[in-house]
Amino acid sequence: MQMKDLLALPAFAKARLLAGKRGLDKPLRSANMIHSFDPGAYMEPHQLLLAATLKKKHPYSLVAFVQELSKQNCAGLVVRTKRLEKTIPAVVIDACNRLQLPLFELPDTIHFSEFVHQLTQFLLKGQTTELHQALEIHRHFADVIVAGGNGTSVVVQLASMLNVPALLLNDQLDIIASSDPVTNDSFFEKYWRLRELISSKQLPTLQLSILREGENPCAVFPIRTACARKGYLIVLGSASKSDCPFALAIEQAANVLSFELMKLHAAEQQARLAQNSFFSDLVEGRRPLEKEHGEAYPFSANKEYVFIAAHLDNASGLPTNEEALEQHEDLYSLLVRLFRERYPTSHVFWKNDVYVVVIESDRSNNEEAKLVAEVDTVQQDIQAFFRSGVSFGISSFASLSEAASLYKEATAALQSGYREHLQSFIKTHRAQELADMLQMIPSEKLTAFCQTALQSLATPESPDQAELARTLSVYINHNCQVAETAKVMAIHRNTVIYRIKKCEELLGCDLKKPDETLRLRIAFLIRPLLLEKKALL
Repeated sequence: MQMKDLLALPAFAKARLLAGKRGLDKPLRSANMIHSFDPGAYMEPHQLLLAATLKKKHPYSLVAFVQELSKQNCAGLVVRTKRLEKTIPAVVIDACNRLQLPLFELPDTIHFSEFVHQLTQFLLKGQTTELHQALEIHRHFADVIVAGGNGTSVVVQLASMLNVPALLLNDQLDIIASSDPVTNDSFFEKYWRLRELISSKQLPTLQLSILREGENPCAVFPIRTACARKGYLIVLGSASKSDCPFALAIEQAANVLSFELMKLHAAEQQARLAQNSFFSDLVEGRRPLEKEHGEAYPFSANKEYVFIAAHLDNASGLPTNEEALEQHEDLYSLLVRLFRERYPTSHVFWKNDVYVVVIESDRSNNEEAKLVAEVDTVQQDIQAFFRSGVSFGISSFASLSEAASLYKEATAALQSGYREHLQSFIKTHRAQELADMLQMIPSEKLTAFCQTALQSLATPESPDQAELARTLSVYINHNCQVAETAKVMAIHRNTVIYRIKKCEELLGCDLKKPDETLRLRIAFLIRPLLLEKKALL
């Protein structure tokens, strides 16, 4: 229903449209009575407001009220001027015209109760008609699925109904169904606009949105499911090209597609559980590789592989389990896509809260340097999507008969970076050689060196000392850069400067001297090794 449909009501025969004629095409969903011009009042979108009695207000207060109604997608406003004891101020009429908000004046000759009765009957009839239309359209799409169709079939049927192309995107904005080949450059303009809106969380999650970048509009309807699997139904065109209720058809198609996405998600989860179980068996040596690999895991015992452990830096800071699960799904899908773009035969597994990417060696010169460069590019792409750091630990190259060692090397490299309070890092197993060498030294000598270098910061006895030790560790591992330390620790740079001065006073050293920072860097490398052995406790 639209506002212009009200003009057919007998009660509107003598009503005057004072302003907002260009807004008569606005949708109308419901009506409500108001008794005050309160700009902060909440109202439902596409609602018509009826003012039976209103107290006098300053004209500019009425303008603020009208502006707020426009922001909340008000369908229109009906007032009775005689009850106001004066005409509508010109500034209010100008505001309604500018905002395209229909403003009707209801003369006193029309009984207000009769007007409300006719309006209620009109809305109920319209809602009943819309409900029947929705059921009919939903049944049409459901029949496509019952007949053996899938998500693509529904998208094609929707495009046929609306006479415009339609697409279905997954949560990573990859096209998973399309009614027509996507070659229109204008879609890709809207595609990047859609990415921007989603990443900044500006896209409404439960309603139809219209993107008007470029020559033709683009309708977007987000699809959510009970299992947090998301998608986006895209229609490349406008309602003017179809006799079918545009928004209603898109909404019902999205409802059917949500069940298809849930089925797809369930199948993916089942496959993922199987591959994670396979990976656990592989790295824990429970079953030989030859008994497990097949078309799903085309690994060979005669080739070399590298393991890459990945972890989102702020994964423990999510407020709800639902958000954590959603981020887990997003990161997994992103890792699969980004690595397979570069290494088509790569596989991503999940074990002990860490993603592990398995990549086959290409046996080329400088292979490790090239791999690190590719991982760096992946890291940047992920950080652009999540607006959060992600870190990687890379193993050496070996056959899958050494899978347990490769997994241990990759996760150890990852843990080493976190022990050093680094973020958004890429650590290779080669960087662990110093730590491995240190572990060959007797614990007594390592303890003596660590306590001499760090003194009371080796075993902090108060929260303040613990913060000093952490700040000093981050500061040294970021090449004594105050700005980088402040960024990583999310504190003010002056706080970093103050704490570093306190550390210098406490340790009696000058951190501008390279030999002092080297000694402390080694001490901080030793400290977690000793804590693991309980040597400092």
